[in-house]
Amino acid sequence: MRKAFRGLVAVALIAMAVTVAALPVCGQGLSRWALGRPSLLIDMPADPSAGGVAWADRSIYSIFPTSWSAEGGGVRIEVARIYSTKNPADLLAEVSQKANAPMTPSGRGQISGREFVNSIGQTRMAAVIGHDGGVLGGASWVVMAAYKDQAGQALASAIFNSIKVEREGNRHWALRSLGPTFLAAELPFELTAVTDNKEGRSDWESSFDGMNVRVSTEIPSPGAVFEKENTLKSFVEGDRTRAGVTDFTFTRDKYKLGDKDGDLITKTFKRGGRSYRIYEIAFIEKRSALTASIQIDPNRSDHQLTTERILRTFRTTINSIYGWKTYSIGNAGLYVDLPVAPGPPKTMGSVQVYESNTPLAMTQIRELTVGFPTAHDPDFSAKQYFEIQQALSPNQKFELQGIEKLLIDGLEARLVKATWRNGQNVNQRQILTIYGYETEWIVDMLASKETELYMERVMQSVRVKIGFGNQIRQSFGTMGVSFIVGDKRLEPKVTENPNGPDFSREELATAMFGNSILAVYEMVFKNQTPPVTDERAKVFVDGFLSGLAKGAGINLSAKQRDSYAVNIDGIEGRHVIYDITASVMKPDAVIQADLVILGQDKKLWTAIVITNYEGGMAARHGRARILNSLRVGI
Repeated sequence: MRKAFRGLVAVALIAMAVTVAALPVCGQGLSRWALGRPSLLIDMPADPSAGGVAWADRSIYSIFPTSWSAEGGGVRIEVARIYSTKNPADLLAEVSQKANAPMTPSGRGQISGREFVNSIGQTRMAAVIGHDGGVLGGASWVVMAAYKDQAGQALASAIFNSIKVEREGNRHWALRSLGPTFLAAELPFELTAVTDNKEGRSDWESSFDGMNVRVSTEIPSPGAVFEKENTLKSFVEGDRTRAGVTDFTFTRDKYKLGDKDGDLITKTFKRGGRSYRIYEIAFIEKRSALTASIQIDPNRSDHQLTTERILRTFRTTINSIYGWKTYSIGNAGLYVDLPVAPGPPKTMGSVQVYESNTPLAMTQIRELTVGFPTAHDPDFSAKQYFEIQQALSPNQKFELQGIEKLLIDGLEARLVKATWRNGQNVNQRQILTIYGYETEWIVDMLASKETELYMERVMQSVRVKIGFGNQIRQSFGTMGVSFIVGDKRLEPKVTENPNGPDFSREELATAMFGNSILAVYEMVFKNQTPPVTDERAKVFVDGFLSGLAKGAGINLSAKQRDSYAVNIDGIEGRHVIYDITASVMKPDAVIQADLVILGQDKKLWTAIVITNYEGGMAARHGRARILNSLRVGI
């Protein structure tokens, strides 16, 4: 049976909302395109145009193209991004009926970690690529080619073999092994296996945001060995001699990682008018070769920052952190990555306890209901819990190393780090407490030296998604930032400033939720967006409080308590927390302000949530609903 998608092209281009400029590739008349965002990467026989795909229904809610078509070299290619709950085979049947072209699956497999089916006939070829696993509301892709002769079929096959799909869903940076190898680094997605490899070779890859990360392992044929210098030379010449490559340069440096000696090759070149940079880290021995590569656009600062983070966090592992699964813990919205599934919960009073244990690492997760829904003191609570655990284990002397302040999906958290001795070995203990509006979670983990990285992965992976029923999600501004507003929509005020000196557009919305106040504000600058800093955040908060104070006839002031860097669906920003004091307030009252400020291109987006904890559960609910449901792009 003929295989589709053989020899997938490891090229990721900048992903734009519609389409991007073409890059010539091997194959007469073919150009490389990134369609949609996240993108389907494909070689096309001519410049594609949006639409022109009769069998693809466009969603009435979509403001961007969801289908593209191009024709050249005797082949017509049609591509559609389809939101469907159907599996690839059922979606192929549906599309073939709409296209009035009966097609049945003739091949199955995986591409970029997704399931696909294809159909190959005398005059038509099609492939349906399923949605990204685990992504709620993810999209499937359908690619269809029409041709008249064998030359057209050969060109269509080359086009189909070029397809790669970027990852969907939220980026969640965590320590991950690069496949089941000794290499690990912080990555936003797990690498997925490439299933179509030659004998003796295995590959894992992930494409996202227009860049690509790939790792390969290979062993030579029986009786043969790798010759290091020739192997490294082939890495260089493989890209230098590709069709269309110009301005090729490279550097080679020694690379030391733990007890491993390797080489770092950095290649920069142009191809079809686009610039590329590829970092390849190679560990080559006579009977094995391990290579990790990162491919970026050197003209994009976000690519460079992402690369620096990955390279900075590279390390070797004794036990691979690969193939872990994300588990839902309890019923209140906690998710954690674990090496083994947690056992059935145990009830201890009003606390639900879940355990996931391996021989060298033990994880206990406690879920409890907040007893007093008023103001809280996360620092005091975290230290108190550690002292209680110390008292319950008098035979184990835990040494407190420090308490880190964290923000997890808009919720405050504290990470207690401690060590304890077991004979000559110094073991690790970490206790992560997340303060939800009505639920508190405590992730308590013990690890040996050999599985210390397990602990890091578990703690990094923790996230919270609270369910708020069928309440309204509303988008504010032009950046595409949305959150759950409650049971009715807000009415923003939009001001266009075509002749203004600084802003071309402003949007403001305010609301009262019981004892809490919300203000959303976006500015579109005419020139460059100012940097997102604590100082700029304070200007926003002071300005907003000044307006409130003037209207209420009181004095209001804000003192910064904590500040966190945040990344919401790829958009960088800060979340700053302030303690608010008023000239008229009860002695024990606690008022808190949360400011989220995001910056992208010429846009600055802010949301201020002021919570009066005297409002009890309702106030905590309103704060958590807004901060926990923040998304970009929905």
